Amino acid sequence: MNPVGSQNVMVKSVPPEASVRVSNGAVGQTPFVFRASRKEGCTVIVSKPGFRPLVVGVTSSPSTFGLKPNPVLVRLSPFASGQPSVLLSEDSPIDEAVPVVKKEMRTPVSPSRKVTPAKSQPVQRRVNAQGTEFL
Repeated sequence: MNPVGSQNVMVKSVPPEASVRVSNGAVGQTPFVFRASRKEGCTVIVSKPGFRPLVVGVTSSPSTFGLKPNPVLVRLSPFASGQPSVLLSEDSPIDEAVPVVKKEMRTPVSPSRKVTPAKSQPVQRRVNAQGTEFL
């Protein structure tokens, strides 16, 4: 690729440090910058363990003589959330924290089975040689 026919493309994600694979062979972790052909464009795959991956097509924009979207801003959703990962607009805040959804594991209890709560143990406090109290 010659410099005139190529352009830098920035990839950022929430959460950060997601894996990036580009159809032109570039690989890295977010935040990541790679060069892409303005004529051909490319496909970007952003993924992270525990999150839904996202595939983004980066294409030539005749009106701006460049590649769009650029930057590629991605919000990956945890698998447990049930929500899809999304491509954000250029003016979206990328540094927001992703809410982590935790599902509680509950064991079904038969109505005939009586459940008694565990008894709490008294906390024993200790004092070290300097007189500082600790558990």
